[in-house]
Amino acid sequence: MRLHNLITKLTADRSGITRVAVVALAVLAFGTASPSCFADVVYVFSGNITPYFFLPNGAAQSFSYEAPNFITQDTFVPASALSECSTGYSAICGGINFLPSSPGFGVPGQVVQIAFMDGVVNPNYYFPLAAFTADGTYSAVVFAGANTGTLTVTETPEPGPAFLLMGPLAILFLAQAYRWSRRKRGLIAGSGGLAESQFVSF
Repeated sequence: MRLHNLITKLTADRSGITRVAVVALAVLAFGTASPSCFADVVYVFSGNITPYFFLPNGAAQSFSYEAPNFITQDTFVPASALSECSTGYSAICGGINFLPSSPGFGVPGQVVQIAFMDGVVNPNYYFPLAAFTADGTYSAVVFAGANTGTLTVTETPEPGPAFLLMGPLAILFLAQAYRWSRRKRGLIAGSGGLAESQFVSF
């Protein structure tokens, strides 16, 4: 709100000082529009273990994980680093293995693999190759006896360094421009009063 009031006062000033404010706002806008240099990637999974003798009713599983970037190599994420993790049965979630190498599928390079590490069943889910490295919602690869599920991957841009540096700089420009505009108005008002007194004396 204070920044809005400051901009309003500056734009109301007809002097050339407002050009400084315009430049500052342009810098701020550029910083805001600059492409992000950093981004988090959120992985949200929900799936079901296919029923078998140990789990005759199967189990509904889920987890969510915010990674610093796309996962491109085999990575184990402990439960403490996950936003949420549920095995869907009595076992405790120990973490998630993201496995682009897909060692459990037989032939590497066909799919990517998610392994729920719970110390009991340790179920695996297989997804299309792009599932770890591109935004989208992916369904698990279907084959006889496969566990089913979906994986949603979302890249969430963060403000880049340009914005972090330009934002405060633009605000400083605005504040300085406002001080200059007030100073100039004071000088104009003072010189106007002097000219009027001189005119009256004549």
